[in-house]
Amino acid sequence: MRDEALAAVASHRMVVYLLTQPDQPASLASARAIAQAAAALLDAGGLAVKVETAGKAFEAAKWRELLAFEEAGPLWELFVAVAIKSADGASFTCGMHNLGLKDALVRNLPTAEAIQLLREFTYFEATEQPKLAVGHTFSLAVDAPVYHLAEVIAQPYADHPDFVNPYGMWELLAKKP
Repeated sequence: MRDEALAAVASHRMVVYLLTQPDQPASLASARAIAQAAAALLDAGGLAVKVETAGKAFEAAKWRELLAFEEAGPLWELFVAVAIKSADGASFTCGMHNLGLKDALVRNLPTAEAIQLLREFTYFEATEQPKLAVGHTFSLAVDAPVYHLAEVIAQPYADHPDFVNPYGMWELLAKKP
């Protein structure tokens, strides 16, 4: 966010929270409905939007710009944080549960490569809605490394209830040659 927007938020006098029903499954449609409700609050004088469940914040203009698109990609941009690092060096995403999907994790990759892989994989997951299963493979290109999908048992943000993904988390494991 720009300095002016941060200064305005710093002097705010009110916070409004939008909460979903915990017993209702998340989906792209429910994420769009929440995003539209947030836009209505911006129209009523709101300054910015923070997605607590992904740790992301947006100025009003950027929120509206992304919401103007009907595709799933902008919703992914609004609700998903990519390449957070855990204490053991793994890189992972957070927020895919806002879209009703699993997050992803990769280990032993340089940060830039991990970010690219996680961005591409979770964007693919959100926009293409494939039926994924343990053992399926993913690659960024024909000549790029291939990764097998496995389930993550202990999510790296288990201590933060807002970040825990009830749909689970994929681990992208490098396929052995």
